[in-house]
Amino acid sequence: MSSLKDKVVLITGSSSGIGRAAAHAFAEAGAKVVLAARGAERGEAVAQAIREAGGEARFIQADVSVSDDVARLVADTVTAYGRLDAKIPSSACVSARLGFSTTLSAAKCTSSASCPSPKRQLGSKISENQNEESCAV
Repeated sequence: MSSLKDKVVLITGSSSGIGRAAAHAFAEAGAKVVLAARGAERGEAVAQAIREAGGEARFIQADVSVSDDVARLVADTVTAYGRLDAKIPSSACVSARLGFSTTLSAAKCTSSASCPSPKRQLGSKISENQNEESCAV
């Protein structure tokens, strides 16, 4: 049995590229995948393709540079599945606080929203390559 069976995995930027490939790979390994991207049509198409292949997938339209979208994304995931076991940041966001357009990893944009819930779950892991704003669970 796969160690990913029935785990809930949130993947940002999952409507194309590496995020889409990761979504398919996690679903094939038995994870329940929650896909997040700005483009609803492409995101829904990826979720549909995963379901047609026998996986479990749900799409939530969100822009990780908008804190309310991130909070809703995490809340909707936990509401739907009762947990969030892992997140795969495959998108980028723009930081307005730096005063100029700089692309940052989506991990920093989503860390504060997703950390509280997984900390309450036994066996959940959320890790990032960032030194600041990362969660230790």
